[in-house]
Amino acid sequence: GLTVKYFMGDAFDKSAGSIKVTTDDGKTANVNMSDESVSVEGFNANAVGTQNVTVRYTDGGNSYTDTVSVQVYEVGSVKFTAPGKLTYKSHDTELKINDGYFIVTAKDDPTLTKPVSLTRDMIIKDFDPSVATRENLESAITQEVEVEYLGNTFTFQVTITYSGVSLMLDAIESLKELNWENSIPTYT
Repeated sequence: GLTVKYFMGDAFDKSAGSIKVTTDDGKTANVNMSDESVSVEGFNANAVGTQNVTVRYTDGGNSYTDTVSVQVYEVGSVKFTAPGKLTYKSHDTELKINDGYFIVTAKDDPTLTKPVSLTRDMIIKDFDPSVATRENLESAITQEVEVEYLGNTFTFQVTITYSGVSLMLDAIESLKELNWENSIPTYT
């Protein structure tokens, strides 16, 4: 159904729910909130409390409106759970974040919570796998990753080991430097 509970800073969610429209001639139709002909007016994500939001459906030259009551809650706490993958090789190019998430709890109602998935734009200090060198074939290095959500900064540690793939790529770069004009290659 229609989302009627929001936290400060949330955008109005038109992805779920529908409205029932009754035309002047008495016919009814259910219209998805996500329909382009549905608009929402009067929602303020920064105003805590009950808000009466106008939902407008426009069909041709006709416009139908109704009022929906929504509640915006102040954020009480944010807890972070780091992604499950915390061990990387030097040839890995991207931090796997698909299972990292935040749990937001309302200030005045600790039973009201909302999960929020970790996204790339929340990362303020990413990992750099290129810092692992041949010296890290046996001993991994540790890096700190920082993420931010709703003004709260959280950190977690990842370990990076120099990989056999990186060793081979380094060897290929070395071979490119050889002069193959003679039967015995020489460095140029």
